[in-house]
Amino acid sequence: MIRRPLVLILLSLIAGILLAPHQPHNILTIMTLLTGIILLCVVYPVRPSPHIEALAIVATFLATGIIISEHNGPDPLVLSIITKNKRQKFEATVLDPVVVRKGVGRLNVRIQRVYVRGKPENINCKARVTVYNNVPPIFPGQRILFSARPRKFRNFQNPGNFDYQGHMLHKGFAFSAPVSDGRRIVPLGKGYLPFPRNVAEQMRRPVRDFLNSTLQGPDLAIYSAIVLGDRNLISSELRERFSRAGLNHVLAVSGLHIGLVAWIAFFLIRTVLLFSHTLSLRLDVRKAAALFTCVPILAYVSLSGFQVSATRAMIMAMAFLWSLILGREKDIWSTLCLSGLVILFIEPDALFQISFQLSYLAVVGLIWLCPRLFSTVNPLVDTYLPTLPSVIKRSCLYIISLGIITITATVFLLPVTVYYFNRISLVAFPANFAVIPLLGLVVIPLGLVSALAYPAFPGLAKLILLMGAKGIHAILWIVETFDMIPLASIWFVTPSMLEIGLFYGAFFFIFFRNRKRWARPALVAICALALVDAGYWVARVKYNKELRISFLDVGQGNSALVELPGGKKMLIDGGGFYRETFDVGRMVVA
Repeated sequence: MIRRPLVLILLSLIAGILLAPHQPHNILTIMTLLTGIILLCVVYPVRPSPHIEALAIVATFLATGIIISEHNGPDPLVLSIITKNKRQKFEATVLDPVVVRKGVGRLNVRIQRVYVRGKPENINCKARVTVYNNVPPIFPGQRILFSARPRKFRNFQNPGNFDYQGHMLHKGFAFSAPVSDGRRIVPLGKGYLPFPRNVAEQMRRPVRDFLNSTLQGPDLAIYSAIVLGDRNLISSELRERFSRAGLNHVLAVSGLHIGLVAWIAFFLIRTVLLFSHTLSLRLDVRKAAALFTCVPILAYVSLSGFQVSATRAMIMAMAFLWSLILGREKDIWSTLCLSGLVILFIEPDALFQISFQLSYLAVVGLIWLCPRLFSTVNPLVDTYLPTLPSVIKRSCLYIISLGIITITATVFLLPVTVYYFNRISLVAFPANFAVIPLLGLVVIPLGLVSALAYPAFPGLAKLILLMGAKGIHAILWIVETFDMIPLASIWFVTPSMLEIGLFYGAFFFIFFRNRKRWARPALVAICALALVDAGYWVARVKYNKELRISFLDVGQGNSALVELPGGKKMLIDGGGFYRETFDVGRMVVA
């Protein structure tokens, strides 16, 4: 019998999702699925061989991944509207708060009706609306009427460019709709939001009003982002500061925030239960605390509007809590795979989204590397600090553990973050080390408690929120301090898939170098390939004797990059748009 079948199931499902766009025959997929199911029906009663069992699992879930990833294609009416490229009238429900950058507003809407030659036609698709002037005050759940010429999403036709078109399609958007003047958007009253978004928006609206009436400036922007998931108030300058300090993940409700809430809630609930001798004798306190911790996690995700990243983090947290409840907490790899299976069955396209990849890779790195690091460091504390009081010793272990977790997550995600963002923050470790305790112990708890207390005790809630704002002031001071360092972050070239594979391959073989005989020769081969790759790029950039001219798509015309012999480069016409909301030089040319 396979020791961890969920690992093989998840890998097979991922392979099926990746193969879905390339498989031409549905009949082959169905035959593979039927073969796998038949093998499973035969194998599990008899279990003649683990190889046959593995083959059955791979066949079943490879085909399942292909089937759940198949898209029926866009609605014919939507496709015809985009193809005609004519101005149409749309009725839609606003899904998220308007994001305003330098006078230009962007909002996500659910299109429910289109007027074709004056006749209403019902459709159901998502669209990204861009308002270039006079952005109106629009709120989630509001129904609007607007006129726009729908456009397909397009990429800059450059090698190695970010697949913006695929990114938006994977997020469910059918087209973009530019609106020149927001005064032409007509509010029509209350729209339709599906469950549970409608319930979440009813919770969020009074909290949003409370934050707006109590805070202002960066305090309001950051609290709106980490409590409600609304990042529309965060300015580009503030975002850049956090990015240079390696703290951009702090500004979005994600696994970090859900994990901090789960940890604090579990600790407090467990402490309260232990105060009662009767409950501590009748209940398994750890399992009861894990069960009750699910409630604040669900409440926080609801308050954040069921943001995609928050919902995925909730599924992961729930999987780990229920493994504790069921007594399976030691099989942490199977728990991680189970949460991944749930997410991919609900949303197969999550596999291609950056937040999913970063979240799961971070957890994989922590599960894989942290236990060995903890087992190495913790005895050193007992050895070199034997006479310290237990409280001080536990505080030292907490600080060391926080540092190990921060370093592990930062290093393990390094090639992926560079691949997507082309930036390495050299101060990420000390910045995270200083900010995360403030975020987890002050800012998030006080923000959530104030939101909970506001309906019954508005005065007390305001006082608590202002206390939490002091924590935000401290975070901003830390960010500004690290941002002033000249080399706080550096730009880096996009690594190839081969180079990313070499990085993680080195981690893998280093981990098994003392356990498997083949690990050390494989590690030597990985290092040799890395040296060859580095030598190729040095020769390609510094010792190139040829003149090379590359033309880059910059949206309006082309930009010419001239690479001279000896490594010098000259850029002619960096491109750009009339408005400065999109930096072509930074996002495309660089």
